[in-house]
Amino acid sequence: MRCKFVFLFLFVTALFSVSESLANDNCAELSEADCISRGGCGWIMEACAQCVSEFFSPPGSSICNPCPEGYRNSPPRASAITQCFARCDAGQWVQTACTDQTSCSGDNACAPIPAGTGDNARWSSAHNVNWGTISSINLCPANYLNTSSLFPADAQNRCFTQCTAGQWVQTIHTACALIPTGTGDNARWSNAHNVNWSQTSVENHLCGWNDTTCAGIRPCPANYLNTPAPTSSLFNDKQERCFTRCAANFHVATANAACVECVVGRFSEQHDVNFGSTSVNECRSCPAGCTTAGLGLPCDRAKPGFRFVQTGQPCSPCPVGWFCTGGTATPQACPFGCTTATPGPSGGARDIAGCGVNNRIQVCGNDGNDGCIKLPAAVRPHSHPACPGEGSSSPPNFDDISITDPGGHIPVF
Repeated sequence: MRCKFVFLFLFVTALFSVSESLANDNCAELSEADCISRGGCGWIMEACAQCVSEFFSPPGSSICNPCPEGYRNSPPRASAITQCFARCDAGQWVQTACTDQTSCSGDNACAPIPAGTGDNARWSSAHNVNWGTISSINLCPANYLNTSSLFPADAQNRCFTQCTAGQWVQTIHTACALIPTGTGDNARWSNAHNVNWSQTSVENHLCGWNDTTCAGIRPCPANYLNTPAPTSSLFNDKQERCFTRCAANFHVATANAACVECVVGRFSEQHDVNFGSTSVNECRSCPAGCTTAGLGLPCDRAKPGFRFVQTGQPCSPCPVGWFCTGGTATPQACPFGCTTATPGPSGGARDIAGCGVNNRIQVCGNDGNDGCIKLPAAVRPHSHPACPGEGSSSPPNFDDISITDPGGHIPVF
């Protein structure tokens, strides 16, 4: 019982103290002397009144003074000028603190945060600034130490980094880095562009292919979907870094076009061609005497009058006494007793019609000492038809006939 009485006594005492305090805060109940000495109250028309918002009254003042221009906000019953405050919108700040009312005007209140770089790159959200103080605003994050005059610095995302040509931001909040080598949809290049905090470099498909000033990272053109690995002196900083890779026996004949086949009789190695360029001397003539089976094919066959040896090596002229039809066919011997002319720059005999150049069977002398080799009687012809390409001829009968070199030789291949 005694404990309950003590508790009730303490509660009533506390309630009385709060009530007395609230009564003392009521300016209307104060005398003139108390009103002037209290602060936050003004003696108006023979009565004490509480200073309303936008006004203040320091202790010892009998009137409520308006807050300075630009700082015309205050809580009710403000008792000091420092309780007056400015309401700065996002992107604004108070850079210089007021020290006295006569020298400090609205120009010292909220103003747009100017564009800046480095330590001067700042931003702010909406905030209040009391008279006599400055804004406590935010610095831009590392690597994003730039703000623009084109937009208010009203959020951290207004901070941006400046990527040079050939750079990009691939992951948010990271610094600019060189664009890596890529193929297909990953083949990209860029000119100088800005990237805001919490964003990445994005492909700008709205730029025309010939618009090299359009900011942003750009995809490579169709058919040129490759970019090189960057080095200390080579960056993916322009569209001309994009290249196409022509397969063997293909080339770029017209700038910016796709690879096309080399013509018949020419070949190429695999090679790269940059956008805006053409292949330079890439389709070369096949080795001497060789050709191709069609467009865009290797030099793996001989021209007529030559015989194929090996890919990459010249084709050999068809040997004397043989004719070569070209391709990969092996040489064919001329008919018995016939031969061919010595091969020239255009090769040897191309077909059987080339067999028969002044190499008919010759007559051996009666003494048998003229260097001829007599044929066995069983194979001695009594007449010799014309060789291919000589027209018709029927020489007289001979008892002793022989063949002379080289028509009777078999070349060694």
